[in-house]
Amino acid sequence: MCKAVDRGMTITEVMLVEKQGGKSGRWVAP
Repeated sequence: MCKAVDRGMTITEVMLVEKQGGKSGRWVAP
């Protein structure tokens, strides 16, 4: 857990890089 290190931290730039499964199959971020 990140908050154990720093309670005031914020997480930014959360992006999906790769996804597998589902209707569309494999997807990789451009």
